[in-house]
Amino acid sequence: LSTSCDGIEMESSVDAGYFPIPDGGEGNRKIRQNVGRPVWFVLLGMLIMFCVVIAVGVLYYGINTMDNVQEPENTVIHFATEFQIPLHFDNWENRDSFMNSWMRKFDNLSSFYSLQDSAVASDIRLQYFVDTSNCNTAHEIRVREYLEGNLGAKSTIELKGDPTSLEECTSFPFWPNADYQESSQICQKVQHPCDFKYSRRSLISLERAGNYQECLDIIELFPYAFNDLSVAHIMNPIEVTEASAWFIQQYTGIMNGDTTYQISFKIKYDSLELAKDESSVPHKGEWSILLYSLGNGMTTRYNPVVVLDIKDAWESLQSIVSPESC
Repeated sequence: LSTSCDGIEMESSVDAGYFPIPDGGEGNRKIRQNVGRPVWFVLLGMLIMFCVVIAVGVLYYGINTMDNVQEPENTVIHFATEFQIPLHFDNWENRDSFMNSWMRKFDNLSSFYSLQDSAVASDIRLQYFVDTSNCNTAHEIRVREYLEGNLGAKSTIELKGDPTSLEECTSFPFWPNADYQESSQICQKVQHPCDFKYSRRSLISLERAGNYQECLDIIELFPYAFNDLSVAHIMNPIEVTEASAWFIQQYTGIMNGDTTYQISFKIKYDSLELAKDESSVPHKGEWSILLYSLGNGMTTRYNPVVVLDIKDAWESLQSIVSPESC
């Protein structure tokens, strides 16, 4: 086949994509040139376009992050009941005398608790909260960094929710990532002076606090708690609150041979320096006793005699140290 353009003869060739061009009258030479795209190239382009469409659809509509993780492995939940009293510092002298006064009173009020048999540990910690509202969740996340003392932890991050019943408490998807061996979960009934609520907490102990900047940083720790968050938002920024300083003292043991307990003073100060000075007047605080269910918290049954004794002692202590009415 041949064509003519302005008197120049051009030969069309179908072999291997070559065509001749004029060469200044010195004859024709052939150069390699793609004439049309090969079929494989067109198919590759179609495949790339298909993948782009799918990716855009995923980012726009979002997918459930639960689809990207395995079934939870760490599903063990402990059960406990906690009684709390807010602290008042009207007659403050120093921290040790204040705590000893409270504990001696409680020892006298309870038939099962013995201050002499308690193991005592204390620590000073910094605490701050992680705001994950950008991650489509309203759950509370708090980080604690332990600075000095003998409680044993270095840093913890805790995911906390407020269910309306014990049944809902166990169904909260708060299971921690199984890669973190030092973790625990608890469902508890929290008794305040004038009301009560349920609480579900999931805690991971770490060598040091993480650098929490994006939703993904928290999802990696608690991958099942963000099932309403789309992949398009996993890199959303998160914020942390200003850290506050706390002094913690705990009394632990077993009552009646079957009920594990933990009594805690949690005392907040205006600065870390003040928290280290036991004569400084605190900002606020709380006293509490946590009673685990039978089997070290592994059942939903309690020793009713112990629970009734502690409840009566708690109410009596409250009337002495904090006689405010509801």
